[in-house]
Amino acid sequence: TLHAVDAETGREREGWPFKADNWFWGKPLVADGTVYAPSLDGNLYALSLEDGTLVWDAPFEALEPLRSSPIIASGTLVIADRKGNVYGLDPDSGTLNWSAPAALEKTVLSNPAEGSPVLGKEVFISAQGGDLFRVDPAAGSFVKVVTP
Repeated sequence: TLHAVDAETGREREGWPFKADNWFWGKPLVADGTVYAPSLDGNLYALSLEDGTLVWDAPFEALEPLRSSPIIASGTLVIADRKGNVYGLDPDSGTLNWSAPAALEKTVLSNPAEGSPVLGKEVFISAQGGDLFRVDPAAGSFVKVVTP
């Protein structure tokens, strides 16, 4: 169950909580009044911060549980599931722009990070074993930049 609490009053916001079929493991991303909440049920939920209602017609369904947090870079919502499948979504509709099934070929337990603005809008994802991948969020292309 995901809760939204008013920081000033300490009370739960009206319309909340929101219940999924499994735990919310990854840190939700809040952007432009929308809460993007990854769940171990394999769904990424887009919820209105105001009242907890679904923003997208349906949650995005990943192939595996979602343990990492989503990130928005270059106008693309990027999320990686536990098995290394990576997805690029339209943050407004939840429409899949691109996917890379088993792109990382390793378990992902960490959160993606946005690269330096000097280098352009890139996303970095660390996979089990220490591999580091650079993702172009607009194109969905990958490069392994570090191998232990």
